Amino acid sequence: MKQFVHLHLHTEYSLLDGACRIDELLDQVKSLGMPAVAVTEHGNMFSAITFHDHARARGVKPILGCEVYVAPGSRHDRGGPISENYNHLVLLAETREGWHNLIKMVSAGGKFGWTAASAARIASASIISTAAGMMPAAMISDTAVPAALMLS
Repeated sequence: MKQFVHLHLHTEYSLLDGACRIDELLDQVKSLGMPAVAVTEHGNMFSAITFHDHARARGVKPILGCEVYVAPGSRHDRGGPISENYNHLVLLAETREGWHNLIKMVSAGGKFGWTAASAARIASASIISTAAGMMPAAMISDTAVPAALMLS
């Protein structure tokens, strides 16, 4: 039987977007025989330690990530409609270096990249310069890259 692993999932730490409780999620993952699961909160990594420790205790491989908001230019540009202020991108830490880079990136977005819509954005250049050890997992369907692919 082929195994399935969720690579884009939010918990109660993704305010207004996640309803899964970590322990209930991990119990379900274990009962379905999934070997691993990723948690990718919206713009934060507040659940990472709890998720990591509780997954390991159940014998499930935790995949740490984040659904980041990417500023189309500089994270300091805040003009225009909200839909033009950021795109979503799921990033997963593939190595320890990637985990550290993801922490730095998400922290910088939270500290410096806020929009009027309360989205902590990361500059595209920041992703490129600190991408070592990370891999993109998903583009949300209504953002720049998928939209451009559908137009071509």
